[in-house]
Amino acid sequence: MNSYLITTTEKSTCKRQLSEEYIAANNLTPVSTLAILSKSSKLEIKLAVAENRSTSLCTLLEMARNDDADLRFSMAENANLPIAVLTLLSEDDNPYISCRAERTLCLIRKGRKTAETNVISITSTARGAANRGFRRFIQTLTRIAKVC
Repeated sequence: MNSYLITTTEKSTCKRQLSEEYIAANNLTPVSTLAILSKSSKLEIKLAVAENRSTSLCTLLEMARNDDADLRFSMAENANLPIAVLTLLSEDDNPYISCRAERTLCLIRKGRKTAETNVISITSTARGAANRGFRRFIQTLTRIAKVC
């Protein structure tokens, strides 16, 4: 009977952690609740808060200063975090964390350059297509004018 009670208690704890993780990961969770969950003793819950796009910058900056190196390292890998948080992590005393945050910042910069290049390419292609279309339109009007 004693082992049954322990198992039931463990199940209850596991369910509670899973529900806290779900709440922490839900984008509709209020910012104040995310701030409370960010102080959880469970790494998985703190990671879910850090990955939630609704988490406030203030909470993320506080989490980036957390004593838990695993949390800071995981945050340093997250390219969806604000630049301010990644910059703070790139100055971390732990070289693994600072290096990972710097890599993430570099990937973000490269991604932006690639996106800018793609926009320029699409814009020039569209401009070229518009010019060709306009020329065809003028040629068609000219042919119609000759017929009339």
